[in-house]
Amino acid sequence: MPHTVFFAVSVALGALVQRAPCHLKFSVLDERFTGNSFFPNFDRLPFLLGIEHLQWRCHPESPKVFVYEVDDRWTHCHLCASVGMPASDVWLHLMLSASTCRTSFAEEADLFFVPRYRQSGAGTNYTTWYRTEFMQLLGELKHFPARPQDHIFLFPEEFWPIVVDDAFGPDGPLRTSVILSPEAWPVSCSMPVGASKQVCAHTPSPPGLIVIPSFVDSYRRLELRKHNRPVSQRRVLLCFLGLEGTGRSATTENYRHLLHALVGEPGVHIEAFLTNYREYAQVMGNSIFCLIPKGIGTWTHRLFEAMLAGCIPIILSDDVQLPFPDLPWETFSLKWPMRRVDQRLMRYLRYLERMAPELKASVDKHACWFDYHSEDHECTPLFGLTRQLRSRGMADDGSSARERFWVPWRPEIVWHILACSECMEPPGREPASDGSAGSDFSHAGVQALVP
Repeated sequence: MPHTVFFAVSVALGALVQRAPCHLKFSVLDERFTGNSFFPNFDRLPFLLGIEHLQWRCHPESPKVFVYEVDDRWTHCHLCASVGMPASDVWLHLMLSASTCRTSFAEEADLFFVPRYRQSGAGTNYTTWYRTEFMQLLGELKHFPARPQDHIFLFPEEFWPIVVDDAFGPDGPLRTSVILSPEAWPVSCSMPVGASKQVCAHTPSPPGLIVIPSFVDSYRRLELRKHNRPVSQRRVLLCFLGLEGTGRSATTENYRHLLHALVGEPGVHIEAFLTNYREYAQVMGNSIFCLIPKGIGTWTHRLFEAMLAGCIPIILSDDVQLPFPDLPWETFSLKWPMRRVDQRLMRYLRYLERMAPELKASVDKHACWFDYHSEDHECTPLFGLTRQLRSRGMADDGSSARERFWVPWRPEIVWHILACSECMEPPGREPASDGSAGSDFSHAGVQALVP
């Protein structure tokens, strides 16, 4: 299609998106998320519209996947649903539909993918929606009654539009199904999401869970990669943009307030979220390390932004489960106890700074696994997902039972901080018999250093 025709079609479609009756939590034209760009996935419109016919590569040993063609009410307005961090539901649907592991014949399928976009019907009352609309969706799935354990459902954020106890209980319809989500411990609230007063808590992880990356829009990805500088050109040691006193991140237990203690430290850039995304990307690209504290859920979208910016992530979420556990996370990240953000962390990072070029090289090498726009077709979220689907989520090398914390260098320097009797237990897990949470700060090959 000539460029001028494509542009005209895109402009017209963009106008339709802007006036679409369906809405995301954030507008697709919100400067905070698009940085004044016309449409944050503008360069992907040919694929979104079916004009560009791509074939996405699955792992060679991937199961065969049948993708349901569901009623439009479950997948309506896919252009506006394709924007923002929860858009993994749209992109994995489209990628699987155009993948090497898709089969059009249900009788030869190993797995069945069920498309359902986040804004399709759930609203704010998840209990009512689950017990009416979601159960109706299950009734429309021809092969679900006979093979519920082979069906894949995707929930793209920490609030799952289901009643967790009902869905995964002893008689729950999803108790044996495969669940994809960036959040392993879904958040359940006593009142609908958005109510003025609500009490929220994490609920236990379902047995069939596979953790996936959230989605970074093409525009944001380009900004992050554009500002991804060599370590020698980075002028900030440590950054975090998102400091707040109260807000939605305080809906569940988190420790972001501890970051205030680092404000004003030499080489540290910590402030509130920047509304101009270009400036946000510039700060990340100018920083050697990026703090990645938990938000509402145990996961956070900043992890994948930091990877694209080449900023070494310091994960501050004790119970987060990360995507693709067979990756060597210890070579490109730190996982630090979220209650121990103080001068000891700063001293360790100043020691670690000498290893920054090696760590950053590993960040850049592995960023493609979390990039839905990756040019390497054997290093994409889909390729990683289909690799895990071979064994329904269990990593081949046993790393699904990864240590709770890790550092890439001299773990004995930080071992003393783990007198962590008050460390948070994962939701649904009982404390150890001695009342402690255990000291599981580890590093590959140095178990002998454990006191």
